[in-house]
Amino acid sequence: MKKERLIWQVLMGCLVVVALLVSACQPTAAPTEAPKPTEAAAATEAPKPTEVAAPTEAPKPTEAPTQPPPPAENIITYAYPRMINELDPSLVLSSENNILWNVYGTLTFWDKDKGVLPYLAESWESNEDKTQWTFHLRKGLKCHDGTDFTADDVKFSYERTIAKGALAYVFASLDSVEVVDPLTVRLNLKYPFRWDANAANSWGAYLMCDSAADKESDWYAAGNDSGAGPYKIESWEPGQRMVLTEFEGWTGGWPENHFNKVVIEIVEDAAVRVQKLRGGEADVAWGIPYDDFESLNATGKVTAMAVPAYLQLQWHFNTRRAPLNDLRVRQALAYAFPYEEVQKGTYGGFATVSKGAVPRIMWQPPVETKIYTYDLEKARQLLQEAGVPQGTKIKLAVETALRDAIQMAQLWQAELAKIGIDLQIEQVSASVRWDEVYNPETEFDIMIMTMVIGFDSPNEYLGSLWHSKWTWFPFSGFASPEFDALVEKALSEEAVDKAASDADYQKAEQILFDNAVGVFALDLPQDFAVANDIEGFKVNPLYGYDVFFWQLGRKSP
Repeated sequence: MKKERLIWQVLMGCLVVVALLVSACQPTAAPTEAPKPTEAAAATEAPKPTEVAAPTEAPKPTEAPTQPPPPAENIITYAYPRMINELDPSLVLSSENNILWNVYGTLTFWDKDKGVLPYLAESWESNEDKTQWTFHLRKGLKCHDGTDFTADDVKFSYERTIAKGALAYVFASLDSVEVVDPLTVRLNLKYPFRWDANAANSWGAYLMCDSAADKESDWYAAGNDSGAGPYKIESWEPGQRMVLTEFEGWTGGWPENHFNKVVIEIVEDAAVRVQKLRGGEADVAWGIPYDDFESLNATGKVTAMAVPAYLQLQWHFNTRRAPLNDLRVRQALAYAFPYEEVQKGTYGGFATVSKGAVPRIMWQPPVETKIYTYDLEKARQLLQEAGVPQGTKIKLAVETALRDAIQMAQLWQAELAKIGIDLQIEQVSASVRWDEVYNPETEFDIMIMTMVIGFDSPNEYLGSLWHSKWTWFPFSGFASPEFDALVEKALSEEAVDKAASDADYQKAEQILFDNAVGVFALDLPQDFAVANDIEGFKVNPLYGYDVFFWQLGRKSP
């Protein structure tokens, strides 16, 4: 592991102590100018060293030497709308990415305007056919335990996540990880692939330090971390709050007035989140009711926003469970969904009706898929053909925190009641929802899926959800060899022939509609509310609802 590094650091620590004792006898130097702030984000370089100033005069005997005041804490408070259920970087499948992006980091980072940027890697290159990628790590990176972060840690991280299995689809193209030297790692692939973009994936691409190789999920769940990112976990009170603190060994640069502490308060009630924003008790939040936008903006202290994003709200059907194991019943439910009414009545009109299983923002130019539209009479006929009795109960699960989605389900419930279906809406916590997603004996017939992707590829919506072996959301139980083959082919084409890849993905997308695997309801905006004195905040439409605290600072009074 890193025994040699630790021994070397102890020896160097001794030399530093001796040097400090000697320097205590030297004249006091005037403080040097602070280095100019670097730009926030992963692409920053370490600040250039400043010149050493000339020594100041010693204080007069009658004057007491002055001590600089301790640095004030600069704290940002995040009103976080969901429970934190998983902290193991190899297993996180939901909005805990808000934590992991800031504590662990990835090789690269994706920006809508600039594309793939450096994060823990400073540069990279590939061979001509995109089957081999070589990444060069940022110099001077440290793990939070003080050891050096090296290519061995990258290899360990990827292999650990693959072994855990929950996010296997992220590494479907990976054949082997090769350590070239301490700062260089080479990825050998099974087929051409955009690994520079995939290295910026929100799911499973986080990098851990191999000094924690013997630690399992319970160690992480207790609030420990094995990261090398800009923040480390200071404290964790399950169900209440997490505190992140600045990692002094971070060499990626900080913006001016950066936050040295992040308080993540779990606030599931949307009304309480709004109240905290109004009162200045929270600096940033999402999951803000759209009818509160106008009044929040009127305070002059907070900006509420909703922007187009790579987000889609879906309702997945349990194809293994009667009566939804009948295609006609699933088609009837899809025809009974009030698409236009939902679009106007929820999400403040900011959302758009989905035209496929992939948000239209992903297809350039946009394409149309043969989809279901609201047709209650058609739905009634299909139910009669399937012999579904009047009053049949169908059980739907939706997260308590998703108020707009609950309203959507209620509108659907009213339409289904007109054709003899009793849609029973059960509000559940995020943890219960995930338990049921992986329970093959679940009693739920319909499950909400607010799809947030990890990197800019249609595979995130198709392969990761519906491929019979890759899926990390197996609730539906859908399996199609034809679909699997198309998704695999399209994935291998992405790096070398985008037009062919898109065409195959679109064929796969149509298979989902032909099999009525669910209702693809709305392409969602990404909402945030942010205090006006926060600098550097930028909505990243790819990384749904993630906040990158290392990019932020607070405006000077």
